[in-house]
Amino acid sequence: MLDLSLYTSDPALAVNRLKGAGSLRGTARAAAVRLADWREREAIRTNRPRQWILRDPVLLDLARSSPESRSGLSDISGLAERTISRAGEEILQILRDAKKDVIDYEPPPRPDEKQKALQNKMQKRVSACAEELGIATEIIAPRKELSAAILGTRDSRVFRGWRDKLVGSKLLELLED
Repeated sequence: MLDLSLYTSDPALAVNRLKGAGSLRGTARAAAVRLADWREREAIRTNRPRQWILRDPVLLDLARSSPESRSGLSDISGLAERTISRAGEEILQILRDAKKDVIDYEPPPRPDEKQKALQNKMQKRVSACAEELGIATEIIAPRKELSAAILGTRDSRVFRGWRDKLVGSKLLELLED
């Protein structure tokens, strides 16, 4: 647990931790991907929690509304004037760039009964590991990440770093059965 490389976070995957981004499509999804990536990089650069850089609901509002000016940024509820003066132009550029992106993202389908049973098995493994360590299950692997893994996603945090060493490989065994 003292190996810092186990805690590194890939900014390109930051959108996966953004609650509510899974339902976005088109340019709103592209904007959320770019904004989440920027926020993650800023959090790492300034050594601050990502929510201090830009709160999730604000990030989603920016992605959905995609303002085109500083005055448009001022209309976003919860976006601090300080953030606009410090990073407003950068945010506007991110939103402009997102409009050029082509994202054919589709939200994942709902799991069937077999997948639900597999998710419950995986959740039990994660819960047992979390209980052994005395931490919350969601710290190791939120249900959303387990569900994505069942649908084929392998770029989840549970398959990297310290989480992989704890339980990721065991979960992969379940997925391969």
